Amino acid sequence: LGITTIFEVLLANCYQYPFHDTVIARFTGTGTVPAVESGIDFVGLGTRNMGTGSQPSGQPILFLNWNLGLSGGSNTMIRGRGLMKEIDYFVHESAYIDKGAVIGKGTKIWHFSHVMAGAQIGENCTLGQNVFVASNVRIGNNVKIQNNVSVYEGVILEDYVFCGPSMVFTNVKTPRSAYPRNTSENYIKTLVKKGASIGANATVVCGVTIGEWAFVAAGAVVTRDVPPYALVKGVPARITGWVCECGLPLKFKEDTATCTACGKQYAKQGEKTVYRTS
Repeated sequence: LGITTIFEVLLANCYQYPFHDTVIARFTGTGTVPAVESGIDFVGLGTRNMGTGSQPSGQPILFLNWNLGLSGGSNTMIRGRGLMKEIDYFVHESAYIDKGAVIGKGTKIWHFSHVMAGAQIGENCTLGQNVFVASNVRIGNNVKIQNNVSVYEGVILEDYVFCGPSMVFTNVKTPRSAYPRNTSENYIKTLVKKGASIGANATVVCGVTIGEWAFVAAGAVVTRDVPPYALVKGVPARITGWVCECGLPLKFKEDTATCTACGKQYAKQGEKTVYRTS
C-alpha cells in the first residue's frame, strides 16, 4: 500500500474521519504494513491537512474503516488511549509473525522466519534466517538465534543466550507418529539459563537445564543437566572443562582461576561446581 511505517493496531493517538466511523492516522519513517488485522478494512490512502499543529499538512495518512461507536466533528481527536502504536522492532518482509506474538523493542527477525501466536520474545534479540518460534516459548533479552533453528514449545531461553546455526531443540522424549504426543501437556520443559551458548549442530534433548554461562560445543548431544560455566562436548555431552563469562577457557590452579582475557575470577568446589568470585 505504500504506507511509510510498519504499525500494529492498539490504542494511541488517532483521529476520527468526519463523515464515517473511520480512523485516520499520520505515519513517519519507512517500511510496509503487514497483514490486515481482523475487523479492519483498508479503504484508501491519501494526504490531508489535519487542521492541528501536531499533524502537519500533507503528511501521509491511512483510512481505516472501523466502527468505533464514537462521535465527533471534523478533525476531532479521540481522547483517552486512542488507537495506533508504531512498531519498534524489525521484521523482514518474508518473515511471518502471528497475531498474538509479543516482540520486544529493538529485536530483529530475518528472512523466512515464523513466530507463532503466544510466543514472547524480549528486547534487542536477533533471529536469523529460517528461525521458528513456537507458541508459548519464552525468549529473554539480547538473545541471538542463528539460522535454521526451531525453538519448540516448552523451551525457555533466558537473557543473552546464544543458539548456533542449525542446533536442535526437542520437546518430546518418546515421539511416535502413530501415537501423537503433540499437546502442551505432552511437551517437556527445557531451560537455557542466562548467558549460555549452544554451538552449531548441537542437539538438546528435552527435560534438561543448561546452566548460566555454560558452553555446549558444536555437534554435542545434551542428555543431562549442564552446570553453570561448564564446557561440554561429545555424544553424549560430558564436562571437559570450564569457561569464563566472556567465553574463553579457564585454567584452575588449586580450585581457583582467573580469566586471562577479562580478569574475572572463579572458584571450583568439587568436580561439578564453579562460581564467580569477582
